[in-house]
Amino acid sequence: MSAAGSSAAVRLVASAIGAGIAEATTLPTDVAKVRLQLQNSASGAELRYHGVADCIVKVARYEGVRSLWKGIVPALIRQVSYHSFTFVLYDPIRDLVSLALDIEGGKTTYLQRLLAAGF
Repeated sequence: MSAAGSSAAVRLVASAIGAGIAEATTLPTDVAKVRLQLQNSASGAELRYHGVADCIVKVARYEGVRSLWKGIVPALIRQVSYHSFTFVLYDPIRDLVSLALDIEGGKTTYLQRLLAAGF
């Protein structure tokens, strides 16, 4: 495997691990956020949850702790694929933009890096 291929493989694995850890860590707050958003306060009925912490505690108590990670598989697929492809494709796209703009390798400006990243 070439140095570029090895570097891309390392970036792919590292970004997948990082995205997976980040998603698994933050999913309980996302579950709480969605449940809070779905409450119907307009009906005048008493609200089931009163804030993020209250929601997390009640979900864990009444539905089990594992319920805080409902939807982990699609969330992991989304985040791992997005972040992995972003990190793997950034360098080749940056190099392509540098080549197209006739810029010496590694001497891109902030604006050029921003364009290569797709904003």
